[in-house]
Order: sequence, then structure tokens, then C-alpha cells
Amino acid sequence: MLKIEKKVHSNSSAENLYGLVSDVESYSEFIPWCEKSIIERRVHDYFFAKLNMKYLLFSGSFVSKVTLYDYERRINALGVKGSFRYLEANWVFDEYDDGTLVSVNLELDLNNIILEKAIDSASGILIKETISSFEKRLLSTS
Repeated sequence: MLKIEKKVHSNSSAENLYGLVSDVESYSEFIPWCEKSIIERRVHDYFFAKLNMKYLLFSGSFVSKVTLYDYERRINALGVKGSFRYLEANWVFDEYDDGTLVSVNLELDLNNIILEKAIDSASGILIKETISSFEKRLLSTS
């Protein structure tokens, strides 16, 4: 099982970053390795999101149950369908005077060990590029 914990500082507000990360349907418009992103079903305080991803020579789709915690500015995504044995991602947005500390915790147990090793070795870059994609998106929509 792959466990990734990263913290990235952003100059954007926690509210804006939380709102953008919560908008899963827009991911395919600005995240380079996300080819398609849709909400399959909404249920009370959570929804099921399907993402089609392509990274290096690997591609596939997965469905996650995404729960939003607006007051805490926290997002939990639990994988329910895809080529993994386990998938859970947690995002936390803590605002400070000089910006936001974004904490990303990912636990991943893929069926494809080669892809898992590729993600592990590039995790720092992938998370920084993802946060950068969100920040650029915020600037373009402001």
C-alpha cells in the first residue's frame, strides 16, 4: 500500500481552494492527467464522482464517494470502483495570514504495482502540479 502525505503552501485563500477542489466536474478542464470528470449521483452531503485518468502509459477510470465538510474545509474521497484494492484521499485547507496550507493524504493500493511505483516516485511532483493547476484555474476564473 502506498501512503502519500504532502503539505503545500498556497497564496490562495482556503475558501477559494476548497471550492475549486470541491468542483470535481471541472477537473478535466485544467488538470493535465484528468481526461473526464463527472458526478454520477448526488446523495445528501456526498456524491459519487467518476474520473478518467491518464498518466504516462497508464489510463483508466475510477469512482469515488466524495464527502464535503464545508465548515472544516475538508474533503474525503473514498474509492468505490476501479483498478485498486483501496483508495482514500483527504484534503485539508488551513488558512493563515500569508495564505493556505494544503494538506493532502492519499492511501492507495493499486492492482498494478508498476503504476503504483511510478506514482510513488513522482508523488511530490504530481501533488505540486495538481495544486499549481488549481491555483492557475483560480486566477483564470477571477
